[in-house]
Amino acid sequence: MNKDIPTLPLEEVVAAIHSRAFKADLVRYVAHAAFLLKEKGMGEGEYHLPGAIEVCEVVNDTVADCLAGVRKWKEGDAFSKFFRGALRSEVFHGCRRARRRREDRLDDTPEPPVSSRCIDLWEERRELAEVREVLSGDPRTKALLDAIEDGADKRAEVAEKLGWKPEYVSQVRTLARHRLAVARAIRDQRDKKAG
Repeated sequence: MNKDIPTLPLEEVVAAIHSRAFKADLVRYVAHAAFLLKEKGMGEGEYHLPGAIEVCEVVNDTVADCLAGVRKWKEGDAFSKFFRGALRSEVFHGCRRARRRREDRLDDTPEPPVSSRCIDLWEERRELAEVREVLSGDPRTKALLDAIEDGADKRAEVAEKLGWKPEYVSQVRTLARHRLAVARAIRDQRDKKAG
């Protein structure tokens, strides 16, 4: 706000908000805020948007701003004009914040196209086939893979299912990881040469 325009002191704003006249006019201010929100497409009603701004939120925030001295009451203006202007400003800024939040939510979860999902599924299946091929070369790693595919994922469960000691399961898992790392390194080198 322009510093040259005289404003009323904060004590007068506080007194006006605590007055009986303000409490009597509060219904009108709530209705005005509801009208402003509906005008901006953010109000309640037939076309209510999810995440839209609530009327009571606008009125409460405006009162809080007025009491904190954020909103300045221009000398010579009626309190109702001042408060309606503060409501209009709060609605404008609130709508902008709500739109930004809604856009941020949309940006956070991009929906990949169907073709991308198919490619990802194909890649996962190809990798799983490679894992099976690599681990099937050794009967120990093949047994480990079979036990995991049957639902045994903890070391003790795998040991019980295969009749092995838990320490032996750890050794075979290390062997399986090593075999997979070697196979991936070979595949990466092959892809580099081809690409």
